[in-house]
Amino acid sequence: MEKNISIRILQLKNNFYWDNINTKREILGAYCVIGYFDAFDISEEKKVKLTDFNTWDYLGKLTSQLDGTVNCRMLVCVTEHQEEDKRFWENQSDDSLFFITMVRVSSKMKSDKMNDIIRKLAKTQKCIGYFSYDYSEIIVVTKTNKYSDGIKAVKKLRKILGAVKTYTVFAVMEKFLESYESIQKIIVNEKICCRLHCMVKDYKEAEKFKLELEQHMSNRNGRKIKIHKFETFGEYDWLMEINSISICSMFECYKMKNLLTHSNNIYNKAFFNIESEILVEEGEENDSYLD
Repeated sequence: MEKNISIRILQLKNNFYWDNINTKREILGAYCVIGYFDAFDISEEKKVKLTDFNTWDYLGKLTSQLDGTVNCRMLVCVTEHQEEDKRFWENQSDDSLFFITMVRVSSKMKSDKMNDIIRKLAKTQKCIGYFSYDYSEIIVVTKTNKYSDGIKAVKKLRKILGAVKTYTVFAVMEKFLESYESIQKIIVNEKICCRLHCMVKDYKEAEKFKLELEQHMSNRNGRKIKIHKFETFGEYDWLMEINSISICSMFECYKMKNLLTHSNNIYNKAFFNIESEILVEEGEENDSYLD
């Protein structure tokens, strides 16, 4: 009997290198990505017979909907666990931090073993796993309300899947970035360090940006925050380092048109692009998180 499957397309979006065109955009995606990408969207599920679906035709239709101001990488996500998939994406009341892990598995791992792992992950209600192709054979999306728990979950996935290589994208739901107070309600407010890799457009404007960011962080953290700036070579011109701040104060900067987005006027004058890294100290291993 032929299997029924669900297919979703995960769209990872960038809007760097544009000057004024994006300042009018209200939202880039339903999920704000912190790192190399700027946002992601997930398509509605399509329930199909395994042999009846034209993936390339579907990708073409989604690509045609983009407006030409966004670079987009599309990931094909396939699962036969349709109920778990639907529940995962519809239940967004508690966990609003998402970790998208693209996994290259060992050539020694058989498809039956991969199927079994994906089935077990779906039962946790914290994860949903998909088969994919291109560079990654498996894509796993994990959700949590604590950033450090998400890191622990990704570390555990590496062991479970016997990963040769993983690449993880971190995101938070855009609708919860409305204010500092709304962010505090949905995630655990951990202490973090942040590294901002900056591609500078105008150095005088970049210095102004640094002062604005220092003032924002100082106000939100209740103490004087000093941003350490380093000149760098290669792709980026500056590294800005911010230590021991609350994660909520950082997330607030990523709401569309706030300080760390392309649509912010101060950012737009100063930088072509900023790539963010959020760091936390390693705590105790939590091997039960995905059980």
